[in-house]
Amino acid sequence: MRLKSNKIEAFTLPTVVIVSIVMLSLMVSAFQFLSASSIALRDQYYNQLAREAAEAGARRIEECWKSGSDILTTATITPRTNCSGTSLSTQVDYVMSNGPLVTTYSGKVVNREADGHRRALVTGITNLNGASGSTPIKSYTAETVLEKTLDNDPVGARASQRYWYFGVGAGLDFRNSGTAWPLPINSPPSGSWAFEGSTVVSDRSGNLVFWTNGQQVWGKNGALAQNASGLLGSSSATQAVAAFPLNQEQTRYGIISNTTGSSDSEYTGTPFTPSQKWRLYFSEYDTTLNNGNGGITANRKNIDLWSAGTSYGYASEALNAMPNHDGTGYWVYTFPKDTPATPRGDLIYGFLIGPDGNVRQRITYTLPTDPLLCSGGSVYGTINFNDDYSQMLVMIGTSGCQTTYPSTDARRQVSGTVYLLNTNRATGYPVQQKVWNSKVNHAVTDSSPRNAGYSADFSPNGQYVYVTQLYPGWLTRYTLSAADVSTTQHTLSHTSSGTPTVPAAGNAATWNGGGQIRRGPDGRMYISRNPYTGTYPVPDSAERSRISCITNPNATGYPTLATLGFQNPCTGVTLNAGTYSWFGLPQMVTVYTPKIIYY
Repeated sequence: MRLKSNKIEAFTLPTVVIVSIVMLSLMVSAFQFLSASSIALRDQYYNQLAREAAEAGARRIEECWKSGSDILTTATITPRTNCSGTSLSTQVDYVMSNGPLVTTYSGKVVNREADGHRRALVTGITNLNGASGSTPIKSYTAETVLEKTLDNDPVGARASQRYWYFGVGAGLDFRNSGTAWPLPINSPPSGSWAFEGSTVVSDRSGNLVFWTNGQQVWGKNGALAQNASGLLGSSSATQAVAAFPLNQEQTRYGIISNTTGSSDSEYTGTPFTPSQKWRLYFSEYDTTLNNGNGGITANRKNIDLWSAGTSYGYASEALNAMPNHDGTGYWVYTFPKDTPATPRGDLIYGFLIGPDGNVRQRITYTLPTDPLLCSGGSVYGTINFNDDYSQMLVMIGTSGCQTTYPSTDARRQVSGTVYLLNTNRATGYPVQQKVWNSKVNHAVTDSSPRNAGYSADFSPNGQYVYVTQLYPGWLTRYTLSAADVSTTQHTLSHTSSGTPTVPAAGNAATWNGGGQIRRGPDGRMYISRNPYTGTYPVPDSAERSRISCITNPNATGYPTLATLGFQNPCTGVTLNAGTYSWFGLPQMVTVYTPKIIYY
């Protein structure tokens, strides 16, 4: 038994040694594993901090873009710089600083294209500094790329044109889809009016933001907005007012009002002095004022777009705006009423309005072809754009033509020229492509003025142009693809019912009631009706509570009233009792929202 016991004890010692060695190896391995895991977790943490710094830099560039800053490729954006890349002593140069651990970022715009597309690269950096804090002993980096494009959402664009308010208390609700017949509604508040041009602003969900006739602004609740009366504007301008957002959040809007119009006292009394006539004025609308009901910003009201301009003014009754190429502003356009040097009004003026509401640039474009205007009259007309703002359509017409010419003299009968121009949203300069004179109006000859072109707009597909005339009112279609557009003139119909008569001198004919034509978000076109009787205000009647419409404006081939679906009056739309359209319809500026993608 003793010998057996000795054998067991002899075996125990080596076993213990072996087990100890194995355990020590496992402990070393575990320590190495834990050490490697600790380093990996630490590196993961530092890399995460670098990614967060890169995201912070990307957000900074996004905010610069949204505020209207167009960052140059030569600028480097860091926590210490502004959106131009200029270092500011009031800002720190890090995202986070905790002892030896410091994170920061460096961003650059690496691609800038003419259509507004931008691509930026942001590098986030985590530095582990040494004891001196000057030289990093180790750095970690991460990159974020972001791109910006201008997004034109057709669904949102239709919803933003949901409400039309015009005439005397009249309104249409196209609803969000913009595909059904519009529902006649009253323009808020009761008794509101817009005898010719107006602007309605709705958001991309179809919610009303405000609307204005160029002299007053009514907020989203339908009431007069804060500080929103007394805008310098005319009640008898074809395009009396335009509006567009100033910031990405769309809480601030620019309103451009127009003081051109020869008959202001005939409606509401002249609200401005002679030196303020025939000019454009900027006012800023802030939706956050008055507990969110909106209003005109104090000290940002009735600011002349061109205070150094000529004393006789620079605007006509035409006014419209388009977004510039990169979403940092809007171009505002008009053409002059008259100038001593060029009484034929062959100029187009453009004003680039920045996010701060100030004029960044003014341009003057001389039309190669003079418009055909009778002398001595005030200049009216329209400026409209196709859906993607690549083309501009300008109608230049005249009212108050000389009546001293015989009725057979062309100088008495003719006024009105239509221009098709290509746009350049970067420079603002249009380029004339085609031009033609609108239909000569021989329908009625008497001692009162007979005029031609009043308004023009593109068909929804952009292939045709529809023109309306006044005194008397007529509707004409042209085909843009023709080498000579004038040869495609098809006079479709007068735009008021009744039989034309030859009234006594100074009175108007029954067909006096031409009005503005506008394409709607529903793919149809609408024409206001104003059979003027010589009395203001015009009393309510069945005639004045209707508008005309074209239900198939893109119809190809030889246009007839049947193929175009022309309805005069429009059987699908009867304005509410006590409301009527007068001369005008509203215009809206499509909002191109910057779309920013991270990857």
